[in-house]
Amino acid sequence: MGFRGYWNFTSNGAEPSILLSQIYREGFMVAYIPDGKVVGLSKIPRVVEVFARRLQIQEQLTEQIADAISKSINPKGVAVVVHARHMCMEMRGIEKINSTTVSSALRGLFKSDLRTRNEFFSIINTPAPLNF
Repeated sequence: MGFRGYWNFTSNGAEPSILLSQIYREGFMVAYIPDGKVVGLSKIPRVVEVFARRLQIQEQLTEQIADAISKSINPKGVAVVVHARHMCMEMRGIEKINSTTVSSALRGLFKSDLRTRNEFFSIINTPAPLNF
């Protein structure tokens, strides 16, 4: 599982405004706005792995990741977006190949501040450069 991390700085450059960890293969995008405590980028994929190993529905998984980050580091905001393929959609029933389902969970400033929410969605919708 690969991931990339972003640091997006405020205009004064003093503190990070949004920390984003984008975990590739599974399609997890996780961001938080620190309130004094910053965790290493490797910790975010670990939190995702803990919950992703459990048998559960995608919406619950998304909420659990956001809640765990909120409770453990008490940031100003948390945003989690999950893009997933569901084999039940591809192999039986409707049989739609490569269809995906998107779920999101927003906490704090990502929920209450439109500018912050738009910045997050703009970042995750920007394609990565090919030379990564």
